[in-house]
Amino acid sequence: MTHLGGVKTLAFGGRPQNGPMQAMGGSKGSQVASSALIDAWVEGAKILAEKSGQDEKPLFSLEQRRALNDSAPAVEELPFNLPSLSVNWKNSYLRDNHEIPVQFLYEPADCRLFYTWENYKSPATTWKVAARAWWGNGTCVPGLSAASRSTADGSPNN
Repeated sequence: MTHLGGVKTLAFGGRPQNGPMQAMGGSKGSQVASSALIDAWVEGAKILAEKSGQDEKPLFSLEQRRALNDSAPAVEELPFNLPSLSVNWKNSYLRDNHEIPVQFLYEPADCRLFYTWENYKSPATTWKVAARAWWGNGTCVPGLSAASRSTADGSPNN
């Protein structure tokens, strides 16, 4: 959304020092796979390997089939089995960078703000501060690069 749609990002918090901070939220991968889906793939591979073992020309030798069964346990046998577990399955790349997947790129937010005591007492004030920094006369944290710093009117530069 930030690269194709031009959506701007705002980060709150972080260490108490001026400068950029990476925006949080969402996934930068292009496809995720759930633990249930991975388990189904593993079981399908095991079944395919076993069935092919009955053919004249099996896909795997008996030793390879045993290695597959030993190295690919069922998901419920793993110590981190969670119903909502998912992993990044496919990478996503930027148009001008086909070497590094976007989930490994540092991308600073367009604007950064610090939490204040008022924000902790009344969380709704974070929205007011964010709106002021973005569209009003508020400012972002000093020390952002020219590409990710607010302009005089409060709207971030491209």
